[in-house]
Amino acid sequence: MLSSISWQHYFAAVMTALLLYYLYIALRYYRAEVLKFLKRNGQTVAFPLNEARPVPNIMGKAMPDKGVSLAGNDEILVMEATPDEYDPASAAQKTAGHPEIVPDPSRELVSEADSLITAFENEGDKQEFISLLKILIGSYKRFRDEIDFPETLAGVLRIAQNKLSFPVSAADLQGVWE
Repeated sequence: MLSSISWQHYFAAVMTALLLYYLYIALRYYRAEVLKFLKRNGQTVAFPLNEARPVPNIMGKAMPDKGVSLAGNDEILVMEATPDEYDPASAAQKTAGHPEIVPDPSRELVSEADSLITAFENEGDKQEFISLLKILIGSYKRFRDEIDFPETLAGVLRIAQNKLSFPVSAADLQGVWE
């Protein structure tokens, strides 16, 4: 049966089906536009596909939460930028009214080393501890003038002897401060 249908008949049937389909869609969904287009007798006006329509408002108005207030630009407090380098004079000036804040880099170094030692209390990897301690001490090189390195290193080694399961000596940290 299909062998009796020629390609011309097949394409004519497909085109007729497509024409009927799009005619149905146009009449079903665009009836008002089609009728308006057909009522323009003989006028050469393009089919108004993108006619300006009012856009429905599908979202509500944005409202702040209850108890939340907005601050203006003049009410926002912003701190001044701090310099990258440590300045003992400016640090002392900033902490003058606060005796509990003492800018002492050697105490900070010992405190951070104590935290590192505490992390390695149950670990037995001496080489990893030494490498991390060298990195920590190296990060305090910028405070070279404020830190008494031999005294600070002695304090770190005392803490390490009391807490660590492996021995740490000054020879293990040789050359880290130079």
